[in-house]
Amino acid sequence: MDPAMGRVLSLVLLATFWGPVTMENDRNFKMCGIWTLNSLPPVLASKVSPGCEGIIISANSSTLSVEGKISAQCLTNRRWILSTSQDPMNFCVFWDPLLDMLTVQVDREEIHVCPSLGLQGSCCTDLSAAGQKMSSVYGIKDGSVHGDLLNSRVMAEYKFKGDTINCAEQFCSEAVQESWGANMIEEAVIQSGVVGRVELPCAQGTVIEMKEDFTGYNVTLPTPGSVPPHVFPSVHLPASLKPAQKKNAKVVCTYYKNSSLFQVSSQKILEDVVGITVENEIITNLPEPVRITFRHADILETQTTKCVSWDVRKDHELKWREEGCVTVHRRAQETECHCNHLTYFAILVQVNPRRLRHLEALTFITAVGCALSAVSCVLVFVALCRQRRRGKDQSSLVHRGLVVSLFFLCLLFMLTGTVANVSHERVCQFMGFPVLPVVILVSMGNIYGPRTISQSEDVANPYHMCWMRDTHAALLAHCITNVGLLAAVVTSGFIMLFLVVREIHNRTEWRKRRVAFLSIWGLSCLFGTTWGLTFFDFGPLSEIILFLFCIINSLQGFFLMLRFYVLARMQSQSEYATDGSSTGSTRQHMLQTQERN
Repeated sequence: MDPAMGRVLSLVLLATFWGPVTMENDRNFKMCGIWTLNSLPPVLASKVSPGCEGIIISANSSTLSVEGKISAQCLTNRRWILSTSQDPMNFCVFWDPLLDMLTVQVDREEIHVCPSLGLQGSCCTDLSAAGQKMSSVYGIKDGSVHGDLLNSRVMAEYKFKGDTINCAEQFCSEAVQESWGANMIEEAVIQSGVVGRVELPCAQGTVIEMKEDFTGYNVTLPTPGSVPPHVFPSVHLPASLKPAQKKNAKVVCTYYKNSSLFQVSSQKILEDVVGITVENEIITNLPEPVRITFRHADILETQTTKCVSWDVRKDHELKWREEGCVTVHRRAQETECHCNHLTYFAILVQVNPRRLRHLEALTFITAVGCALSAVSCVLVFVALCRQRRRGKDQSSLVHRGLVVSLFFLCLLFMLTGTVANVSHERVCQFMGFPVLPVVILVSMGNIYGPRTISQSEDVANPYHMCWMRDTHAALLAHCITNVGLLAAVVTSGFIMLFLVVREIHNRTEWRKRRVAFLSIWGLSCLFGTTWGLTFFDFGPLSEIILFLFCIINSLQGFFLMLRFYVLARMQSQSEYATDGSSTGSTRQHMLQTQERN
């Protein structure tokens, strides 16, 4: 190699070893390496004091040293004789500024140089490399920070400098941006090792230690100073909460005044969220439920509150469920949740389903109308079959198909309430078969099935029927398959009716073939415009529209029979008039012939 080139490479390497190394700033610090030493018993030495000047991690033939001013409260000057003495040894230095906790791990041995003294406000963090010193034989090899290699050579010392920030505020800002931010907060509270009150800008918590004689505990959650004392939640922990196999266990109750960590666009919850967890335990199916009391402002009459929970074991993404919780409405401004598991709890606000007035009367009218329509369809079908035998009407097949469809519609609608009350959900879903939209909705799941309709006169005894469920997916399907198709049918019916009237109004066939025109017009009105009444179901005329809708549409089969009878009578009168006119003309012609003779 060229000597000049060798000198250049040497300068580059020297600058690399001694110059500052830029790395990504992280709140938590992790520095690892391989400690090369001789056969002497290894020793860990620490000298840590409050401040934020930085930290020095060094090593020689027998001692690994960690010293500096980086802590908020920790003050230590101590030496540990390590139990392992192999050469070389892997080690890592961990620094968590939020917990003010410094830990050193050498092979499988873990030493807590600075144990946690609680969550800190101001702390020393964002440690960045500030310098290195080379070593000839013993020291730190392959030093790295968060997995990023600093130097592959054996170094005697690494220096890092830090900055003072508000760790609690930064931690909360990071947690809000993460989907598992609430878990981060609870884990930090548990790791703090504090028993009692723990405060963060984004959450306040209480850590209770359950001992062998634990018989239950009433927790008054800490709240921010801006929250009045009489509105914050309270929690009752039952005796069954303590794991039987443990003498002592810690339970953490966390209160989140700002629910931004838990909001879902499709579900609206109140501001207060309470998280409850037992350290290193998954608690389910409690024989005695945990009771969480939420206090809130008055809820609108059109809304209702339900206790919900986010079970992180089932749902990796935030989803509020009612399973495992019972809602108890104590007062207008107080809702109590009885839950048999531990997780995050909140109050879900939902718009009350519309409660119908006169539901029993409307149901009776509909049932009688459908029964009368079904009988009428049978009579019309018999009459159409007789007409077919006489060969009078070529459209008999279309009319029979219409009558059969209307008969099954009335029959199934009469049975839908009975099936929803006494049969299995699958039978209820089968009620719509083989209609294509219903088959599609059933296959999508949680859209079509038993549906409960509340009545304002008797909320305790709602009406059950087979219909689209009360879910967001079902609401979307209702808007597409029911409202959308109905609007299309009604609109197209009006348009076609208008075009037919405009086309034939000035024709001579209007009077000659008025029976056929009236038949077409009657079908258009009967099976198109009457369903359009549903679009006027609002305002002060809502109840009148509902009664008209139920009466007219449930009696469609009866009206079809009347139409069939009227048209048959009009047709027979027309034929009689035609025969009479023809007979008179023939008789007059014969008389004229006799006079000529």
